[in-house]
Amino acid sequence: MQLSELNLKILDILMKQQIISIRDLNYQLNISNKKLKYELDKISDTFNIIINKEEVLINDTKIFNQNYSAIKYQDIIFTEDQRINILLFYLLLESDYISIEHLIKFGNVSRNTILQDIKVLKDQVKNLNGILEYNRTNGYNLKMNAEDRDLLFINLVHQIAPKFFANYLVSFIANQEKIDLDTKYSNDISNIETQLAHSFSDNHRKAIQFALFIIDNNYFKSKLDNEQLEIKSNQFEKENHISGFHPLVLLMIQSTSMITNDSHPTDKYSEQLILRFIHNFEIFSGVIIIDKDKLIQQLIRHFYPAVLRAKYGINTIVNTESLVQSSLLPIITFTKRAIKNLEYELEIKFSDNEIVLWALYFAGVIRSQGNTVTNHEIAIVACPNGLAISHSLTQKLKSYFPSLIFLPPTSIIKVQELSDQVDIIFSTHAIESEKPVFLISELLTVNELEYLNEKLNENMNIPFRPKYSINDLMDVINKHAEVKNEKQLFQAIKELLKPKYYFKEGYQPMLKELLTEEFIQINLDVNTWEDSIEKASSPLLAREIIKESYIKAMIQSVIDLGPYIVIMPEIAIPHARPEDGANEVGLSFANFTKPVIFPNNKPVKAMIVLSAKDQNTHLKALAEMTEILGNDEYLEILKSAKNKKEIIKLINNINL
Repeated sequence: MQLSELNLKILDILMKQQIISIRDLNYQLNISNKKLKYELDKISDTFNIIINKEEVLINDTKIFNQNYSAIKYQDIIFTEDQRINILLFYLLLESDYISIEHLIKFGNVSRNTILQDIKVLKDQVKNLNGILEYNRTNGYNLKMNAEDRDLLFINLVHQIAPKFFANYLVSFIANQEKIDLDTKYSNDISNIETQLAHSFSDNHRKAIQFALFIIDNNYFKSKLDNEQLEIKSNQFEKENHISGFHPLVLLMIQSTSMITNDSHPTDKYSEQLILRFIHNFEIFSGVIIIDKDKLIQQLIRHFYPAVLRAKYGINTIVNTESLVQSSLLPIITFTKRAIKNLEYELEIKFSDNEIVLWALYFAGVIRSQGNTVTNHEIAIVACPNGLAISHSLTQKLKSYFPSLIFLPPTSIIKVQELSDQVDIIFSTHAIESEKPVFLISELLTVNELEYLNEKLNENMNIPFRPKYSINDLMDVINKHAEVKNEKQLFQAIKELLKPKYYFKEGYQPMLKELLTEEFIQINLDVNTWEDSIEKASSPLLAREIIKESYIKAMIQSVIDLGPYIVIMPEIAIPHARPEDGANEVGLSFANFTKPVIFPNNKPVKAMIVLSAKDQNTHLKALAEMTEILGNDEYLEILKSAKNKKEIIKLINNINL
């Protein structure tokens, strides 16, 4: 009898359910019908299983149970990856040399296969800063420093313990009949969960049970001295009020995403890192996160175990492949780019699996806000001649290519450091890069922009929106027509081109197109937080961008949900759903003579009212607003500006 991990999983399902439909098995196992039929045929005779077109069932329960109970470790066949992990684990447990015969017995394969595995093992061990020594007389021995050895143990336990073959493995190691770890350690797990006031996931539970068995029975002993081990565990014990467990078990718990719901670390440095991470995501995605406080707490709970896993190479045991749907792909892309600064700051590298887990938090928030995120190109301007020219070039390119998201401009020297975060580089000097580089002049005339558009669209479909001055139009008109009154014509064209409050369907207006002087109010006197929302919204109401019902809905949402609109200290962004009375996309701004107090004693000094008529039209303007909200100096201007021109100047100077 030879059983794979997949066979064991099918048998476990049948043991618990007796009968299951083919379709349900397909979903459970995530395999094709052909593969399922092959796996079922392998076990049907031995375990007396009947396979119909629509279902699989046990024919004789007694025979099934007898044969199921008779399964031994030697009956199991492993994939190469599983076998490598098992052999590496065996080498960790044994302090003495291990003969090739013992490795053959442990791996359940032939001598030739083990010799091939040893080649792979040597490379893996080398990557882990260790050595797989060979002695012709005695065999193989794993040499690693004590700390790396402990971390490898934790990593392997996380990978092996959730497998169905894990119980057979511990039985083989202990030379006992099949050991039921769930029963053996249920009280210990309950004790840990009680102390931490939180429940483990099934896979984390299995990993801790597995580790408890191996450590309690001295199959694995840390080579760190007791003082070093205590240093590792004392802080975690103190912070989480847990005691009575081996330091390695505590380190395992710490490496899971298991931190109590009520505990949020007060590490201000970590919170600042997370906030910058969120701001970077907003810039890349073009979506502003309304309730940042809630997201920060979610990410902080994930932050510590994720950093620990990244730092010590511990793999997450969550199968992220099944979580990645097409709608999540753009969010994963933006997360991967936004997390670069976090990785740089902490000198670590998150795996692709970890990035998917980070992305899921953003996906949840975006979904709850009613936003959708689509892929778009990220661009950057590289120029050696100072910030003024760089910012000017960026602003001009942004206005002509509105679908591009621009990062702040950078120098020629530093652009390579950012190349993995962008899709397109505009540069005033020739540079080498794996990303497309488009050379531009410092003047960047209309003709050059039109030529640039042609080059961009040779390989990319990027919308181009040319802009001409009134003088450009006057020159063309004078060339082809007789103008009786140039002054009146100039004024008429100027009035015609004056920004309107209604935008073409599908167009995403920029911040400066929405937040013009008539929508800005300075030093408002208000009596209550409700009054602040009403007065800050009044320019939108006066121009019929919103209805009275929209204002009432914004106020009611604060009453129902609390002050979630206060997204950071002294800054609020009230908004409601489109169906509550949003006629068009719009923004209005107000700051107040003195802070207005919202529920939960949250003061607000400046307010940006958002009218979103759909899920997408407002995103570009909010993405630009994100840069302001992520800059302490800009925030101070919002809160303390004494006239509208200060706000207009700030809006015109921002770069995305």
